[in-house]
Order: sequence, then C-alpha cells, then structure tokens
Amino acid sequence: MKVHEFMEKHGIGESRVRIFDAELGKEICGIFETGLYYDCEVSGAYPAGRNTVLEVASVNG
Repeated sequence: MKVHEFMEKHGIGESRVRIFDAELGKEICGIFETGLYYDCEVSGAYPAGRNTVLEVASVNG
C-alpha cells in the first residue's frame, strides 16, 4: 500500500505522519519532505507518541 493510501485508509493527517526512509536510515519529518514519499510503498508502520511512523524502502522505491 502506498503512503497516501495508508494515510487515507487510516485517517491520518500529514501533521501526524513521519516517514522513516530505510535507505537513508533516518526519519523525515517535514510536511514538504513527507510529500515526496506519497507514492512509495509502506513496508512497515508503528506508533510514535501521537504520530505514526511509516517505513518506506526509499523515495525511488
């Protein structure tokens, strides 16, 4: 499932999502940066306080 599909399905807004880019090995937190990952496949998801972290392979994958 792609990032934007996951957010829509679970009712998660942009301000509550953080992306973990597995290729870079770090979290991406800005709304603009998160938008770059909308079409990436989610490989994992986990809670982080009030936010949800979505793990993706990379911005290209």
